[in-house]
Amino acid sequence: MRNRLILCGLMGVVLFAMFSGIVAADTNSSNSSGTPNSMWDVRGSYTWLLTGTAAEGTWSHDLAITGEYADGTFTGYGGLPAGNSPYVNKGETSETITGQVVGDQITIITTYSGPYNPGYTATFSGTIAPDGTMSGNSPWEWHTTSGAAQQSTSWAHQKQIQEDAQKQIEKEAKGQPLPPWIALLAVIGGIILIRRRDR
Repeated sequence: MRNRLILCGLMGVVLFAMFSGIVAADTNSSNSSGTPNSMWDVRGSYTWLLTGTAAEGTWSHDLAITGEYADGTFTGYGGLPAGNSPYVNKGETSETITGQVVGDQITIITTYSGPYNPGYTATFSGTIAPDGTMSGNSPWEWHTTSGAAQQSTSWAHQKQIQEDAQKQIEKEAKGQPLPPWIALLAVIGGIILIRRRDR
């Protein structure tokens, strides 16, 4: 009888190890539906114009958004002034772009790489209009002068961001512990079965 009880305990441990990844993934799935945070596909190439004070003038930047993810975040690159790639002369700079879209609201974060003012970072907030153009007034007035976001109705884009969401769920699920009561139920079930056989 003692040996059988030990065997039941080992069964519980084995079941715990076997199913922890699956149950953890299901638990995460209930909290992360994988539904895209934004129905806008902002990937593409843009030119955007920033307007400062009368003394500061205006600046025209290139902007390329190359990756968009299920939580609405995106990544890309850009440069100042627009049309002057690779932006290596005095007064020019390449830029690293990150940001996020939530509904029709967009945030764009640009970090200068130099040679002009390397390390400078600015965060711009604005709105995506129904025609896909973007504009805002924080921290200065800005708007796109070419390029437009697309409403995310294409099957390919939806499939991509759904796959990105699933990968994120699986990444977060790794290493998460299974609730202890699952293993406990397995042990109790084994004990009941053995007792029935012993009668």
